[in-house]
Amino acid sequence: MSIVRKSFLILGSILMSALCQAQFSIPSMDVKLYGGASLVEMPNVDFEGIIMGGEINVHINENIAVGGFYSRDFEMSFLGEFTEYDGDQLMYGVQVRLSTDRSHKIRPYLNLNYYKSEFVIDYIDFRTAGETTGYGAGLGILVRLTNKLYLNAIDLSIKKPSKDLFLLPDATYIIQAHAGVSYNFGRKR
Repeated sequence: MSIVRKSFLILGSILMSALCQAQFSIPSMDVKLYGGASLVEMPNVDFEGIIMGGEINVHINENIAVGGFYSRDFEMSFLGEFTEYDGDQLMYGVQVRLSTDRSHKIRPYLNLNYYKSEFVIDYIDFRTAGETTGYGAGLGILVRLTNKLYLNAIDLSIKKPSKDLFLLPDATYIIQAHAGVSYNFGRKR
């Protein structure tokens, strides 16, 4: 190999490593763990329970974050007109969070999301299941505890199923309320 070729190879390697270092450095992001309640709004019956979940969001800038979420029921029940059955709910999707500027204590935010949800009802002799996708929006308040730790004091969201579920044909909305903690890490923007 000629000296010119070796020089270009070494220069190219140094340049590529510098570019990769700039591109692949850890971005600013937050991880949130929460618990709360979920209610599927239907006439004459209730599908309600306790949920637990988490989120991870990558900060685009100070006011916009994009990420994913996952929640699963801890205890869910389907209350029919005369009986009660056990149920399960799983929900996951993507979201965009729009927040106000950073403040000393309180930071309100709005999130817009697209989700997939799966429901199961355990009747006495058999189980039925269904799934749907949809979109939703929510409002929340973050309370600053330390430089990187926030208390998610309240997050209220309403989600609209895009199609009727076989087992929950009259479901109009899924309403969720939860609280938890959020930890920010990575470089500051």
